[in-house]
Amino acid sequence: MKLLFVDCCLSIHKVSRTKLLADTFLTAWREAHPADEVELVDLKTMTLPPLVGDVLVRHEDLLGRGETDDAEFALARQFAAADRIVLAAPYWELSFPAQLRLYIEYVSALNITFGYAKNGAPLGLCRADKLLFLTTAGGDIEKANCGADHLRALCGMYGIGQFLFLGAPMQDVQEIDHEAILKKTLAQAQALAKTF
Repeated sequence: MKLLFVDCCLSIHKVSRTKLLADTFLTAWREAHPADEVELVDLKTMTLPPLVGDVLVRHEDLLGRGETDDAEFALARQFAAADRIVLAAPYWELSFPAQLRLYIEYVSALNITFGYAKNGAPLGLCRADKLLFLTTAGGDIEKANCGADHLRALCGMYGIGQFLFLGAPMQDVQEIDHEAILKKTLAQAQALAKTF
């Protein structure tokens, strides 16, 4: 089995809480699946040009000609071929950082990760049957989590049958025991890794 781990753990803190959550999950996953492979996409070090202007024209031209083997679509092919996918990113402005949104634009490639039937119905082309989104937030994430909602909808488009979400909220709220919340979420990540 091949697990694709997309790391968008950006942080201004000395220690990224989202990275801690992701690393906890990955360590437990590797222990539970020692023969399986992890592929890493590190969005913190990757420079993806925004899909605007000439970049967008070239992108759409390649797709229009069916040249999906071009290097432009390497991320989309990798995403489509993964057996399981984990995305890790902090909760920012009710969603996630722009780097993850841009990555999604690159992997959302027609006839690689999704397509359409003759009647116009979407066809998911991804191999993965599960996608997990890991996040941490300074405040509440229950009332508005546009990032998780967006990823859940994309799973439907990609043909990924199960969307899972695990987040540690309230990490900057000093009036509550935010460390206990994080500790509980880390334990949940370890348990989830065994069956993911």
